[in-house]
Amino acid sequence: MTSVPDRLMAAPHWKSAGSVRVPPGDPSPLVRLMSRLGGWAMGGGQIRLLLTLGGHRVVLRAYLRFGFGLVVLGGLPRPAIELVTLRTAWNAGCRYAFFHHMFLARAAGIGWETIERVSRGPHCDGWNDRARTLLTAADELHSRRGLTAATRKHLAEFIDEGRILELCFLVGHYEMLAMFLDSAGVEPEPGAWRHGPVAGLLARRRIG
Repeated sequence: MTSVPDRLMAAPHWKSAGSVRVPPGDPSPLVRLMSRLGGWAMGGGQIRLLLTLGGHRVVLRAYLRFGFGLVVLGGLPRPAIELVTLRTAWNAGCRYAFFHHMFLARAAGIGWETIERVSRGPHCDGWNDRARTLLTAADELHSRRGLTAATRKHLAEFIDEGRILELCFLVGHYEMLAMFLDSAGVEPEPGAWRHGPVAGLLARRRIG
């Protein structure tokens, strides 16, 4: 039986990069180290995102400060971040981001059935009110570049105004990243999340 990650990555939905259009640059020693350590942890060699941006250090430094502050240090709960990120990556057709965040969502306690359901959107069965509202927000920010009054009202039932604004930036961040990855022709690293220490930890999680 085909696994959920394999099914999702084989979906005709994705825009294939076809070929690398921005080759890896000349990263600093620190970026090379980050890429190797991250690649070792996820079992997929070096991290292509870092290598591709490595030759453009001003952009890389600005992106890392922004992305790390928003995604890692933000106030939204980790499962909410991963659901919104997956839906945004799906909406943008960004195979690279969706691939990696499938496994990050798994690490956040989200089961494979739920991860696959993200591809079907907020209107399918199985979502609770909170998850449905988060996915609806991601869809609205993608399609109309803003939240409807109804969705803002529903979001305010479980997150405050600051977190609603953070949600807008989170979706915008992954839309922006999708533009870069598609334009540069960056595809997921072969073998990532199949081997390495993180893959071993995820394999032992008892999550559906």
